[in-house]
Amino acid sequence: MACIAVFAFTIGLTLPLISLILDRDGWDATTVGLNAATYAIAMVAISPVAPWLVRVVGAARLMGLCLTVITLSVSLFPVFSDIVVWFVLRFALGVAASILFIVGEAWINEVAEERTRGRVVGIYTGVLSAGYGAGPLVIPLTGIDGYAPFVVAAIVVAAASIPLMWAARTAPRFDAQRPMPILRFVKSVPHLLMALVVLGVVFGACEALLPVYAVHEGRSTAVAALMLSALVVGNTVLQIPLGRFADRFDREALFTLCGLGTLAGCLLLPLLIHTTVVLWPVLFVWGGAMLGLFTLAMILLGERFSGSDLVLGGALFGIGYGVGGVIGPALGGAAMDLWGPVGLPLMMVAASALFVTAALARRRSVVRRG
Repeated sequence: MACIAVFAFTIGLTLPLISLILDRDGWDATTVGLNAATYAIAMVAISPVAPWLVRVVGAARLMGLCLTVITLSVSLFPVFSDIVVWFVLRFALGVAASILFIVGEAWINEVAEERTRGRVVGIYTGVLSAGYGAGPLVIPLTGIDGYAPFVVAAIVVAAASIPLMWAARTAPRFDAQRPMPILRFVKSVPHLLMALVVLGVVFGACEALLPVYAVHEGRSTAVAALMLSALVVGNTVLQIPLGRFADRFDREALFTLCGLGTLAGCLLLPLLIHTTVVLWPVLFVWGGAMLGLFTLAMILLGERFSGSDLVLGGALFGIGYGVGGVIGPALGGAAMDLWGPVGLPLMMVAASALFVTAALARRRSVVRRG
């Protein structure tokens, strides 16, 4: 839990912090965007070898190594002013944070009991979202100049090593067997992996472009920023009750329902963007449904797999989300250039509809076989 909070906090803080510093120093928007995309590129690059690293190094030791790399990386940003070095540091940060995410997800799923898996995973994803939301709050307190924001990040990361050392002796072993072949794994749960891609596309597009969309639709910059905050609050608050529901009801049905909720939010956004009251609860529920795709995918993963296969699943989840996170903002920006502001929700509707169609088709085929 502590390590995943660090993963989320580090990304939540450094994504806007480094982009703001680069913009302040006069770098063009393309360079700023490429530097921000380094996170997702690092996730896609490291995920395929994560299962091997866990087998060779061990879960707790590997997570401790990642915490060390993150601490050093964030500490070195203010020391260097070379943009090439910043790209290297951000890539290293993305690699270490991604491994924390993959191993932490597998660890949680391995030790969770089946009867309470939904509750445990709901807490886990709530912590993930809370850490992500807490990261940007550092910037108004420290500003973007000097060492202060990076020192705060380094201290938080280092602090996560304390509970990790306490729990290291109880860490599950993922080296007892090799994971199943990747193609076989993908064929067994394609809808779970597709959900992570769609989540990356939709949430990545919202992160990058939802405030821009709101401003282009005539809303103030303050309202535009609050819209993204409402989405993140929904991400955080609704995961625990969603996890509890997953322990009591049909998990596949809830998974499909989260897809429908994500699609509904995309459809309602252009209809409600100019409202003053209804918009906020819709954003809240939309955010919960959106991250619910990850929560339910992780629960279903733990229900069906164990051991090293969980690490492989987490790695494939990372690849799916990373790919979606790269193409979502690009597709959203292109759609807005082609069709104006409405292009963003249209692109997200298309992505969400693909997942919902696939999930419903899978449910029908399962029912027929049953």
